[in-house]
Amino acid sequence: MGDLYDADFFGNRIVKITPAGTASIFASGLALPRGLAFDRAGNLFAANAATSASTIVKITPAGVKSTFATGFNSATHLAFDASGNLFVTDFHAGTIVKITPVGVKSTFASGLSGPWSLAFDGSGNLFV
Repeated sequence: MGDLYDADFFGNRIVKITPAGTASIFASGLALPRGLAFDRAGNLFAANAATSASTIVKITPAGVKSTFATGFNSATHLAFDASGNLFVTDFHAGTIVKITPVGVKSTFASGLSGPWSLAFDGSGNLFV
């Protein structure tokens, strides 16, 4: 078993918990983090859900943070597809946003009523 990563919403940080139960701060200085997802390279992506200034933050395995995407109303949850595209629920905008591995954003779905979490099944279908 691997480590568990917890988006500590009110603590504004990501906590790493080992299989032995040891907790440590993996990343801090976030803004109301919610959804987390790992890419194939082991980078952790976090949805910073700060109202009207939501961003997606990329955190390397070494803990180095950078802003990956901006311009969300309220990014909540994340999921990667098999091609490495990142999908983001933007709760207040009522959209699902697709971000390519190089950071190009596009609206994948709109007109939704408060989309929250999302996941892909083994066939590549996206469930919201």
